[in-house]
Amino acid sequence: MNDEELNILRRQDRVELEAVLTTINGAHNALRRDQCGDWTITGAHGTIRVVDGTVYAGQTFEHSTRPAYAWVVAKRELKMTVTQDGEDEGVVTFGLRQRLSKRQVMLLRRYVGIRQTRVVKSRPLTHLKGGRQGPP
Repeated sequence: MNDEELNILRRQDRVELEAVLTTINGAHNALRRDQCGDWTITGAHGTIRVVDGTVYAGQTFEHSTRPAYAWVVAKRELKMTVTQDGEDEGVVTFGLRQRLSKRQVMLLRRYVGIRQTRVVKSRPLTHLKGGRQGPP
């Protein structure tokens, strides 16, 4: 594979990972390149990658303060396909177009360790003007 083909695939991965971040309402600064230059969503406990329309969410608890059975609980709660199953780490997969429940979204963010984006509601700027509206 030449560099041009690789760059096309990486651009496609980035677009798909941006869609995943939007779906799980994750912080956009979690999207970054890994040591190989591939796009990945990096959390405190794991990573999310996309390959051919399948999302791979991997997590590890070996270096965290969580108990060893946390992975067992995580895979049971997420209710996703487990593709790698270790004692304290593993990988779950789901389709890029698969609809996730609100609970799965929340659990995925929590188990991979991704911050949720803050929803900023628009409101009048009266709080900046000392409560007055209109010209001074």
